[in-house]
Amino acid sequence: MAVKSVPGDPSVHRRFLTIKDVENALDTEGSKLSFTECLDCIEITTELKDRPLREKAIERAIQLFNPKNMFQNKFPNFVTAATGHFLSKGKDLESLSGGIGSAKEFISNLKNEYFDLKPSDRQLHEEDISDWAYTSLRTTTKKLVELSLLLAETTPEARIRLSSTLRKNFECPELAIDAASRALQVDSNDLAALTTRGAAFVDLHNFQMAKEDLRKAWKIDRQSTHVLVAISRCLFEEGNKQKSLEFAKQAVEICEGLNLDDPSVQRSYKISLWSMLRAAAENEQQKLLGKISEIGDISNPDDFYFFLLSVRQVLENGEINRAESLLKSGLDLRPNLKSSHESQIKKLRAQIKRAKDRNQGQLDV
Repeated sequence: MAVKSVPGDPSVHRRFLTIKDVENALDTEGSKLSFTECLDCIEITTELKDRPLREKAIERAIQLFNPKNMFQNKFPNFVTAATGHFLSKGKDLESLSGGIGSAKEFISNLKNEYFDLKPSDRQLHEEDISDWAYTSLRTTTKKLVELSLLLAETTPEARIRLSSTLRKNFECPELAIDAASRALQVDSNDLAALTTRGAAFVDLHNFQMAKEDLRKAWKIDRQSTHVLVAISRCLFEEGNKQKSLEFAKQAVEICEGLNLDDPSVQRSYKISLWSMLRAAAENEQQKLLGKISEIGDISNPDDFYFFLLSVRQVLENGEINRAESLLKSGLDLRPNLKSSHESQIKKLRAQIKRAKDRNQGQLDV
């Protein structure tokens, strides 16, 4: 634990680094916590993959929220986390509609509270940020409407799309597993259902169940780059970098044998290269980044998402220096990333610093 990471005075904004810090803040009787500190707790528990404690931090943040908190740069992340929290209260699809209703009500209340503020209170550093605050709420509402429509469809195809949406947009892997399992009840060899359910098991770090699904999917279609990339991610998060790299390479080679002018093939190719980058040795990073930049621009939203994801996954694997080196290589290749994606890069740098501080704290003990 980092020395003095949680000062005794609750009126001071405390710095949290470890799960123990968060536990002390959330569980200690009479502990006073600010909304901003709750958001820090959510970040730490997300980074360190402690889902039960993360849910507790989200619940506390919801309780402490007030309209002026909308002007914090972490507000969109709070909206996403809180929405997922309401959805995941139900343990199966039968209860999901109730979760969607609660989430919609929560978003509606946030909108009402926002518009109840005086115009003078909607300013921060003389810059009107109403657009991004409101856009965050509007975007989440739209996603919830789409989720409701998917839930209403009961075909296997709709269940697979529902599973993927619950994973990617709302971070609800348990519900994603339930949705994919419904599709597999109709066809136990459905490749997409096996792949998305396997990915959801990886989200929960249930590698045994993930490998059962992904191994079966691979036996069905050994040329599927989606399956190969999913296996690569599973092996990487389990700690088997060499095997992870081998499966990512297979996906890259398959794509290189197809028509790379086809947009869907090109996207699969880039995702496969990002998977290779995640597991590759540090001296291979620059070469792979150069290869990716030849077929795309990592400053565009889609590619930038995979770039950040690769850096985060390397960091979560405990390779702090390699994550920092990878981020630097990307910024050197595309200097405009610093301005076009400033807030996300700043957040990632803060995450790297926290990992360094945690590591240093362990060394100091």
